Amino acid sequence: GANSDAEGGVLRGLFATKRIRKNEMLLSIPYNSLITLERIYADAIIGPILLQNSRKGMDENMDKGMDEVALLVIYLLYQSSLGKESPIDPYLNLLRHNSNVDR
Repeated sequence: GANSDAEGGVLRGLFATKRIRKNEMLLSIPYNSLITLERIYADAIIGPILLQNSRKGMDENMDKGMDEVALLVIYLLYQSSLGKESPIDPYLNLLRHNSNVDR
């Protein structure tokens, strides 16, 4: 469902319509659907660049290199630049459709 927060933004979440048993699986997401650091670093084009810069920052004791959020943002921007050629284009379209960026 969706509700509004105090600032008027939309919150997303799940709610139960029936009693949930302890240890009951509610949702299963295939591992290959996740955007992980492993997946980011495995990208043939941007992966080596991000990995090198991340390690460089770690070597120079700069806040442990790039943080995971920065890596994710750069990866998503890169994938977005690929348009329909991106393997995650359907996901990016959902993000674009459901964001408040253009509003």
